[in-house]
Amino acid sequence: MTREEIIAENPIADFLRNRGHELKPAGDNFVTNACPVTQHKRFHRPVSIDTAKGLFHCNDCDVGGSIIDWVIREKNISVADALRELGGGRNGQVKKSKRRIAATYDYHDENGKLLFQTVRYVPKDFAQRHPDGRGEWIDNIQGVRRVLYRLPQVIAAQTVIVTEGEKDADNLRSLGFVATTNPVGAEKWRAEYSEMLRDKNVVICGDTTDKGPAHVEQVISSLSGIARSIKRVALPNGFKDVSDYIESISPVAQKRIITKLIDSTPEIAVRQNSAAVKTDDSAQIRGCILEILRDGNLQRREQFALVAEAVTSALGARGQFFFHAEQKDFSSAMFFDNQRKRLELIQSDSLWRGSASGFASIAQIRFSNLSKHKSKQPLSPAKAALE
Repeated sequence: MTREEIIAENPIADFLRNRGHELKPAGDNFVTNACPVTQHKRFHRPVSIDTAKGLFHCNDCDVGGSIIDWVIREKNISVADALRELGGGRNGQVKKSKRRIAATYDYHDENGKLLFQTVRYVPKDFAQRHPDGRGEWIDNIQGVRRVLYRLPQVIAAQTVIVTEGEKDADNLRSLGFVATTNPVGAEKWRAEYSEMLRDKNVVICGDTTDKGPAHVEQVISSLSGIARSIKRVALPNGFKDVSDYIESISPVAQKRIITKLIDSTPEIAVRQNSAAVKTDDSAQIRGCILEILRDGNLQRREQFALVAEAVTSALGARGQFFFHAEQKDFSSAMFFDNQRKRLELIQSDSLWRGSASGFASIAQIRFSNLSKHKSKQPLSPAKAALE
């Protein structure tokens, strides 16, 4: 196939949708936060997709081109390799008919509900999918909440190892460690993933090849000022990832040697200025809400739901919600802030630091389930009712 034929057989909009990226209409074209260089924030869409010309351009990273250029940058491969990879036609559909599933990795929310899967194929390839509610799968994760791998175990642990890939996380888990990773691959870390690791001791064990080092730097930067401590584990020379290293060790010595490697790794200095962190949290919430309210493609109800989720998720990562056992209403809802070590009314100016007026009333949407939560305790945890 010629270059032009490959581009024609692989529409870039379909290419991105098949990988779980959300495209928003913008006139005759689309905009998205998907980028071959980095993962932009959820509601920041600097990448334009010209479907008529089959081109993309990221205004933030100042990169662009055809689908071939996208694959070259995303996978750091040559033009020839990109052409071979796309040569199956229609975004690899011919290739997909010959591949088989090697493994699936489930991503659950805090309560253990399955949100989506990462699927590993042979020949080596990865994709995401989510359940349709009828026993089948939808081959993307558009509109699906993104979470860390094995989130319930992450929440329960104080020390968590972050890897680049589910296979590495599972191999560490088999040795008794709590390990996680982010979906969609390297350099796709999001701020909300860091919130899930707030006040935890984080050990980062990334890959040493391709985008591995850059991904580790991205994770460290995002966790700085959020994690209680950060360690960056350096694998011995010649090993591309932690699974590769574990495989080289005698099974009876694997846990002991990995534990020794982690224990001997010094902590990275991180910011611990709680006042600065709280200010950043507030600014982040405001920025997220402004993006939602400016999105003309969302209905009012959808905007309120997203705003409420952003507010309560940001607070929930820092503490726990409570409500009055008899009243069970929003006016009595309280929040214990782990950072500030005090209990406050959700509606109080003090909680919102005076800079987020109106957020509390919007957040009331998510508190509608409080009345359904029954308890005999005078002050009862209501977090479960919010999920």
